[in-house]
Amino acid sequence: MEEVPIVMVGNKSDLEGDRQVSKNRANHLSRKWGGVPLYESSARRRLNVDEVFLNLTRQLMKMYGGEVPGGAGGGAGGGIAGGRRKRGRICTIL
Repeated sequence: MEEVPIVMVGNKSDLEGDRQVSKNRANHLSRKWGGVPLYESSARRRLNVDEVFLNLTRQLMKMYGGEVPGGAGGGAGGGIAGGRRKRGRICTIL
């Protein structure tokens, strides 16, 4: 089976009164799925929004040894814009 990066995210954590999944249930699923990272996020409060993307990026970099799959720049175009490959620009996410 192919390994894929997984992060479990509960959104709208600022609306605690409207919670649909208990913290215990979320923790249980995280453990059941092999201890995947679990975040509660809120775009309104900017809570854990960046952390979720950073975690996924780190997982991808670990899987691919720091190389971006699909060539320079990644993405659907494989780093090609308008038929030309961009050169000299490097993006590093730690």
